[in-house]
Amino acid sequence: MLKTLSEKIIFATEMFFVDAGSREPFRLFWEYDYQAKTWSHARKVIVKAERLPDKNDFRDKENTRFIVTNLEGKAKELYENVYCARGDMENRIQEQQLMLFADRTSCHRFEANRFRLFLSCCDYVLMETRRRTALAGTT
Repeated sequence: MLKTLSEKIIFATEMFFVDAGSREPFRLFWEYDYQAKTWSHARKVIVKAERLPDKNDFRDKENTRFIVTNLEGKAKELYENVYCARGDMENRIQEQQLMLFADRTSCHRFEANRFRLFLSCCDYVLMETRRRTALAGTT
């Protein structure tokens, strides 16, 4: 249903992308109120309609995302500054769990598991400090 309500903005990104002959990503943001059948009231939906060039093909790829929110603000600012930042934070948590073994709490004693998690957190702080300082300005 959301895709149907967003057809015009999705079509606009396609037309701008194709008409410009661009090989660069192109984004448009839009917002509207929507109420699903099971919701008690309407909520704001943010649409990020994006076209990406396909390097292996001459066509473009559609990359549309929807966010349902109750936050006030402009669609682009909310998407880029709030929701992308939240996704980045979740990536950092996943890094700690997978690369620094923060999920290894299989000991029978609480103190041992707490100490393992403490070591993982210390490793993460060191890694993040190194990332911010020694790798600043690199891509």
